[in-house]
Amino acid sequence: MGIRDFVVGAATVMALKDDSRPENWLSMGALIDLGDSVVMVASPGVSKRGRLFGATVAFSSAVLHLRLARELADTSLDAERVALEELATGADDVA
Repeated sequence: MGIRDFVVGAATVMALKDDSRPENWLSMGALIDLGDSVVMVASPGVSKRGRLFGATVAFSSAVLHLRLARELADTSLDAERVALEELATGADDVA
């Protein structure tokens, strides 16, 4: 794990705590991992088996980041939809 992975991970955690769109940070992590995958395939100094393994791990991580980002985005949209419905029906005025 490199420093950039640590920074993106820490920013994701902070965004989760602040409820400020952590899916954006996860998407950036996916882009970084996808870049790592491409670089790994193109690395001439690494054995073929090593390149395949490294590229597979990086690509898998990119897919996981994107999936988590999508799930968080869907959750955020659902929460916003519920808040708008409550506002439209006056559910906040009941209390």
